Amino acid sequence: MTDRHSILIKEIDLIQSVINRMAHTSFLIKGWAISVMGFIFALQSNKDIMFVTVIPIILFWVLDTYFLQQERLYRKLYTWVIKNRMTDDSHIYV
Repeated sequence: MTDRHSILIKEIDLIQSVINRMAHTSFLIKGWAISVMGFIFALQSNKDIMFVTVIPIILFWVLDTYFLQQERLYRKLYTWVIKNRMTDDSHIYV
């Protein structure tokens, strides 16, 4: 295996580990959202302050959206690297 191939494999592994971390973080955010919402609904005795439950839902939704967007961008980078890295050194992942 040439030096260029080993660098390509390392770069692909690095990008894949970032994608896996993003997916895992998104999964954890969804779990925390379910836990927090269950806790809020269990402790809420006053029905007049039900609008407070919307705040954590929106915050978890924004966080999950951010991590999913980042994961998609890294998947595009992964695809680009596999297609173009052997002929092009732009966007090198250092």
